[in-house]
Amino acid sequence: MRQFRGILSLVWQVPLTTLSFLFYRVTRCGIRCLVRFITKQKNANNKDIRWVTVSEILMGRFGLPHAMVTGPRWNCHAVLGAAGPLKVRSSIEVDIETANQSAREWTLVIYDQHTETRSFLGSRDLKSDKKSKEIQVKPGIYVLLLRYYHCHEESRLPAIKVDGVEQVPARNNSDEWQAYQAVLEKYRNYRGWFYYALHYYVFNLLQWRSGLSASFVRKEFLPVGNPETHFLYGIARKGEHLAVDINPGLLDQVCVYITFDNKHSFPVFWEEITNEKYESQVVPCDGYYLIRVHQKENSDCQELHQQVRCNVLS
Repeated sequence: MRQFRGILSLVWQVPLTTLSFLFYRVTRCGIRCLVRFITKQKNANNKDIRWVTVSEILMGRFGLPHAMVTGPRWNCHAVLGAAGPLKVRSSIEVDIETANQSAREWTLVIYDQHTETRSFLGSRDLKSDKKSKEIQVKPGIYVLLLRYYHCHEESRLPAIKVDGVEQVPARNNSDEWQAYQAVLEKYRNYRGWFYYALHYYVFNLLQWRSGLSASFVRKEFLPVGNPETHFLYGIARKGEHLAVDINPGLLDQVCVYITFDNKHSFPVFWEEITNEKYESQVVPCDGYYLIRVHQKENSDCQELHQQVRCNVLS
């Protein structure tokens, strides 16, 4: 009987999942084109481009809908800054001295205008005695996304040079952590029919992942990932809780963060895991978890998926 009910539920779940997936794709295309047009008019010829923090993005015009179709699995554990779009002929140069002085760990990712990762650098691979790092890229339009983990009290976003000329000035970032956490609290377990329809397909995508392409599921669930971060993810239902086991000694080399989102893709709870045995609070609603395993400076961890394990318990 239980198997029959499961098959019967697919009769309405599959069409609704397909409609949600199509609705997400169409909405994403429309919002991206709108934001790209507005940004292009504002930042023509690389003029007046500055760092914009994640709290400003989320509270700005079209900010929340744009975030929910570009990077809907929010990183609640890092301070984020974005700069661009930047017209580049050959090189992007980053003031890494400022970045190293601002956070214990950081990663800067360079995306093209289709949000595909083209290059990245971070504290794990750079020596502190270097003041800047130049990255060679093909001619094109790029957006920079900087993640700061464990920000220092005096934090700044670094200056960026494009083809040898400073285009993005450094910016004070000391108050951003508090501002971002305030935004997260505002949207904790947020719900709305628009966002439910937009992300309805995600829960079922993860629920049926064993029968789908792993690369397809990963790309849909992690549309804007971090190359220096390993991800674990899955679903949990109301009344369950999450148990995470970490190999002994691994926390000396990595930072582990967990976020649980509702089916509308808004965070319900989030925290850094600091013990090798972790159990979450009881999940208050159906949704999905995302565990980020971010490597610390000078670490060289292999097969992280075998060293960090997550079980969903009743």
